[in-house]
Amino acid sequence: MTKQEKINLINTLHPKVVDYEADGEVCYYVYVELDDETRDVLRKLGKDDQWINANTEDDGDVAKFIDIAPVGFEFAKWWYSDTGFSLYKLHA
Repeated sequence: MTKQEKINLINTLHPKVVDYEADGEVCYYVYVELDDETRDVLRKLGKDDQWINANTEDDGDVAKFIDIAPVGFEFAKWWYSDTGFSLYKLHA
């Protein structure tokens, strides 16, 4: 899978983003709800269940979340709140 194909795949999770922190210089985190679709995408990107479970955060209720930034930055240069991960970081 090419870097762009990986970016396209992880960006299928972009509509599921529930929280993020990025200041234009650093992208600190990009949280998505952890469900079957998210697990499937992460597995396709090379993450096994042990990695997924170790990186899952629980909100104290029923929902579980995972930060996809560490995965995305294995092949992307930046994350944009409106479009997701990208091969390029555009300077304003």
